[in-house]
Amino acid sequence: MGQKYTLIIGVEKYQDKSIPSVPFAEADAKGFSKALALHNFSINTKMLLNSHATKTTVESKLRQICSLLAPEDEFVFFYAGHGFTENDHNYITCFDSQFGDLIKTSISLQAMTCPPKRSPVLMLDWKLRKGGNHGQENLFARANHQQTTRS
Repeated sequence: MGQKYTLIIGVEKYQDKSIPSVPFAEADAKGFSKALALHNFSINTKMLLNSHATKTTVESKLRQICSLLAPEDEFVFFYAGHGFTENDHNYITCFDSQFGDLIKTSISLQAMTCPPKRSPVLMLDWKLRKGGNHGQENLFARANHQQTTRS
């Protein structure tokens, strides 16, 4: 049996106040970490909460973990925060994501692979902002609209 690795991210409040907070994201991340500890995932666990979950730091931790993975290892990625879809790509926001430039300041889930090994098991507890989500507007569409109306 191989090693077990976990990257747990919880973004409840954002640097850009135009992005609404996600209540309980930090508590969900901490709770998930405790649950995984019961299954021997505590040794190689990295947790990034709020201001520690910048795009640079998240991408760096992903690269570090992926460089360590052997074919028999397990990697679980947990995220609690905002997510959005654009052009058939799914994104997660980071603490420093910018409302007016969401795609470039967020992380694409399609890019989260660990070649040549395997992709992580993804556990997403995100507040997906997409049309039809109980009347909430799409976070990306709102940002894009505001950006084009300012031009």
